[in-house]
Amino acid sequence: MLAYAKSDIGLSRKTNEDNFECGAFNLYIVADGMGGHLAGEVASSLVIKEIKNYINSHIHTYVEDYGELLKLSILYANDIIYNKSLADPLYKGMGTTVSAVWFIDNKIFWAHVGDSRIYLLKDGNLGQITKDHSLVNDLLEKGEIEKESIPTHPLRNMLTRAVGVNEDLEVDTGYMKVNQGNYVLLTTDGLTNLISDDELKDIILTNQCNLSKSLDIFIEKAIAAGGEDNITAILIGVF
Repeated sequence: MLAYAKSDIGLSRKTNEDNFECGAFNLYIVADGMGGHLAGEVASSLVIKEIKNYINSHIHTYVEDYGELLKLSILYANDIIYNKSLADPLYKGMGTTVSAVWFIDNKIFWAHVGDSRIYLLKDGNLGQITKDHSLVNDLLEKGEIEKESIPTHPLRNMLTRAVGVNEDLEVDTGYMKVNQGNYVLLTTDGLTNLISDDELKDIILTNQCNLSKSLDIFIEKAIAAGGEDNITAILIGVF
């Protein structure tokens, strides 16, 4: 298994509020923060830090119940971020997306909140594992807007679920088997708002032996398309 991660500030943001983890405990995480001055960066950094802290402290308690442990780690991080936002006016209202994958043997356990994404490329097909917790996705599912309008929709940045915003949080989870030749992609919306799923698939398949090059092309294309947000992606190849 090989994995590479890259992050870019983009062309419009003053700071990079994305954060990622690439490989600790076989964990791969992307987080896209939101909030006032530096608050988003704090939230996305905290969610990754506290997920790792919780897993490290509880791994022996949840032997083989990896999905539940991953979910609990995010709920724990939610409490930390939420309480910090209440205690410090500088961080009021801060929050973050989180999309996490945990490789255990030939399986991936995943957990997700927000509109970052996890994809699986298998048998030449790229499928989105996660569901976007966003207002525009809700409108899409109701048939009120077309998919093509999402990247420019005025409400495209409105999340319906995020870590640290509320005391209670629902976390989507799941697991699946992965095989040799599969690829797992985690990415923030700074990439997926500007590059289609078909483009992502074609780039990965064209550069199968060079994951780092695929990430470079992702970022180059997102920048060329406007680079209006921070751009972060992790690409994992199962070899």
